Amino acid sequence: MVAVIKPFVAIILGVAVFVVVFVVGEGLSAVLHPYPEGFDNTREEVEQHVAKYPGWVLALFIPIWALGVSASVWIAKRIGGRVSGAVTGVLLVILIAYNMYLLPYPIWFKVGMMFAVVFAAVFVFVICAPALSAVALRAEAD
Repeated sequence: MVAVIKPFVAIILGVAVFVVVFVVGEGLSAVLHPYPEGFDNTREEVEQHVAKYPGWVLALFIPIWALGVSASVWIAKRIGGRVSGAVTGVLLVILIAYNMYLLPYPIWFKVGMMFAVVFAAVFVFVICAPALSAVALRAEAD
């Protein structure tokens, strides 16, 4: 029974890690580029607000989200195995791509973000996770 539930728990925990990174990032975004007075959170107001983001703020979020994806994939893979890591990575890339599609970010940001998050997910899944897991397993054995 645990073997059946464990991969799902791993995916949920992996996504939860990204949600924490996302919420912290949105809080930082609200400080660096605050909402205007009388902001009602309508779709039009959100699109106008996003369109006015300073480039340096957007550039700051590319590595933040990439690190969030990396941590999420690593945790999901470490807890639930390769399939959980892969599902978490694909799910997050799809969600981030949907965010890029919905909001009027500049094209350089959309391309940079998608490259960074896909690279981060694949890098951790293929290269880092086995080495990091081996180090963690050796530490547990000691």
